[in-house]
Amino acid sequence: MLTTYLLYAFDHISLTGFVVAICVTYGIAAIANITYLLRLGKFSWKPDLSYLTPDLKRNFYYYTLFMLTSALSGILAPMLSSYFVTAQLGLKSTGIFAIATYMASMIAMPYRSLGAIATPQIAQAVKDHDDEQVSMLTQKVALNQMFVGIFVFLAIWVNVDLIYALLPNGELYGTGRYALFFLLWGQLITSALMISNNVLNYSHHYYLSLFFTILLTAATIGLNAIMLPPWGMAGSAAASTLAFLLFYGLQLWVIHKVLHVNILTKNTLYLVVVLLFVLACDWLFNKMVMPKSPDLVILFLLAIVKNIMLIALPAYYCYKKELSADINYLIGQILLKIDEILHRNKTDNHRNR
Repeated sequence: MLTTYLLYAFDHISLTGFVVAICVTYGIAAIANITYLLRLGKFSWKPDLSYLTPDLKRNFYYYTLFMLTSALSGILAPMLSSYFVTAQLGLKSTGIFAIATYMASMIAMPYRSLGAIATPQIAQAVKDHDDEQVSMLTQKVALNQMFVGIFVFLAIWVNVDLIYALLPNGELYGTGRYALFFLLWGQLITSALMISNNVLNYSHHYYLSLFFTILLTAATIGLNAIMLPPWGMAGSAAASTLAFLLFYGLQLWVIHKVLHVNILTKNTLYLVVVLLFVLACDWLFNKMVMPKSPDLVILFLLAIVKNIMLIALPAYYCYKKELSADINYLIGQILLKIDEILHRNKTDNHRNR
């Protein structure tokens, strides 16, 4: 997949070739999966349907219809801001808003792995009514995603001037920087608290998720109608973020009251305080140090200073505070491997002498 993107990016294949290559890539992946299933010997063309009782079928159809409706609303709600921007500001603003959206979506990438690992365990714990286990698992996912998400947030926002300077037509796309800021907040909130959706969906109160999804859709529409006209793209992005904040805030409250599951911890909230402090420092740095029209070399030099001050130092502080035991363990393992490699190289050098 990466090779396909690079070939298209460097004009080695046309748009048509790019689309064909994407289809072929997914086709190869599907064939590989089917081949693997056949080799396992557990793939059957004649499924056993005898266990499907009328009651089970009825419950299955009801649950599937409910989940499809909920999923459809969940897909549409995050896209509503783009529709409002297109309708009221035009296609030019839509392109700028889309670039900001793609940049902000990088925050949610780690959740794909964290969620995939934790979801089966959460489903089993919910089934067993093990509230302590559900709380422990969801707290770990939320904390670790918040930890990683915050530093992805900072990596983008601290270097936003350099990023737009390197982009073709960066001055044009740079007009969406404040939309990017609010979209980053929206993605951070969503990625850190998305695990709460799984808790609700796997419980006997799964039907409440449809109510929350409808609430999210209505809040997104209402807030966009209020905030987009006076503040443009930034207003639309802020409306989306506020809608997500309302959605997850109410959902966390219901999960706490009904399922007795607590997802947020003191360390999770402490990380948010760290982020706010670093953002305030970034604002002061830009106000006092950043020149009005810096060239690319100046931006590179300032980016080095800012990354050390506003990313590396806060990361070291969070590491020393041991806000996330899992992150600290991972970093410790990496440092141990590096130390082993350096020690091995030093030993080899002594032997060669």
